[in-house]
Amino acid sequence: MQAPQRLFKPFTADDWVYEVKWDGWRCRAGFGGGVPVEMFTKSGTPCAAWFPEVVEILSALPGGYWAVDGELCVLDEAGRADFERMQARAMRRRWVPGAQVTFMVFDLMVAEGRSVMELPLLERKALLREALAGASKTSVLYQGELPARAELLSQVAEPLAIEGFMAKHVASTYRSGERSDWWRKIKTKSFLSRVRQRFGGRPRRQ
Repeated sequence: MQAPQRLFKPFTADDWVYEVKWDGWRCRAGFGGGVPVEMFTKSGTPCAAWFPEVVEILSALPGGYWAVDGELCVLDEAGRADFERMQARAMRRRWVPGAQVTFMVFDLMVAEGRSVMELPLLERKALLREALAGASKTSVLYQGELPARAELLSQVAEPLAIEGFMAKHVASTYRSGERSDWWRKIKTKSFLSRVRQRFGGRPRRQ
């Protein structure tokens, strides 16, 4: 599932939540239930062999089969995603000392071998939190949510120099491969300025 291409302004709504938007590589993974860990980039390229530190943690989690969606990131000393380091690590297609990858997992498609894509967002996230309860806090992290409040962009995202938020409706189902207005990208001005500097004014392909 993907958000529309266009960006949205920050807003306040009780039936929406915000998730931190990480500047990394989108990834879906399947694991547990006695099968080897599988990981795929946004384009569908198998990538489990590239990130053994993530595979090690996922393969140790009990139960399954699980299928999850998230973002692969290399974090700096302040806990912010560094896209250039992530890109360089991914291009090496193997473990690289000093470039630890963290899988920020934000959604769940299959729980214990059963599709949960039709469940509302918050129910899926509750199941996901349980599935990842035993995960390492360095290589695999559960992506929690914040209340949808417009002021969080200026009070939280801008001071922390993060990319922004993904706003999601609490009742949204998961639509594989589709774009939906129930997921909305909200980005900080400082992040957009860094992207323009990085790519010479050209927007980065999402």
